[in-house]
Amino acid sequence: MTILGLGVTDAGGQASATYTAGANNPTTNVQDTIQASVADATSAIIITRTASSGATTTAASLDLLAQPTTVKSDDSTTSTITVRALNTLNAALPGVTITIGTNTGVLSAPTVVTGSDGKATLTFSSGSNAFNRTATITATAGTATAQIPVQIVGSTVTLISTKTTLSDDGSSPATLTVTARDAGAMRFRERLLP
Repeated sequence: MTILGLGVTDAGGQASATYTAGANNPTTNVQDTIQASVADATSAIIITRTASSGATTTAASLDLLAQPTTVKSDDSTTSTITVRALNTLNAALPGVTITIGTNTGVLSAPTVVTGSDGKATLTFSSGSNAFNRTATITATAGTATAQIPVQIVGSTVTLISTKTTLSDDGSSPATLTVTARDAGAMRFRERLLP
């Protein structure tokens, strides 16, 4: 902010003015430049307005990134979720509190706050549910929302039969065994079907 105005010097060659920061509450430190000029001479000072403790930063939009975009179904790997808060000019915003949720799996935190680069990170894993599925991770800050899918993969199912042919009179049934394993090859469900 530059303040322009006229002042009259006193007998000692000094003029004074009162500077007030105003009613707007910055969410980050803001530097105001105050300049005084007489004929061909100019002098300037910078006054820093510090962020208000009660001020909040509002994001216009959020970006989400998952690296990698898959995790194993045995809860042995994680995906790093990075969320970035942007203003209306797509500039990164620090100090934004973002709520993070998922429809399945486990997040390392329910909320994050963006750093000086406008980004915050957390991790995602499959949790105890060993089924293959798609998790949808949702980030929300005010009215700004973003979603990203993460695939939970690696579980397998095998089917074994005691017979490959059957008589059509039903006198000799086959026994089918289904074995389900998670990404770490651990059985998570086994059923015997007649």
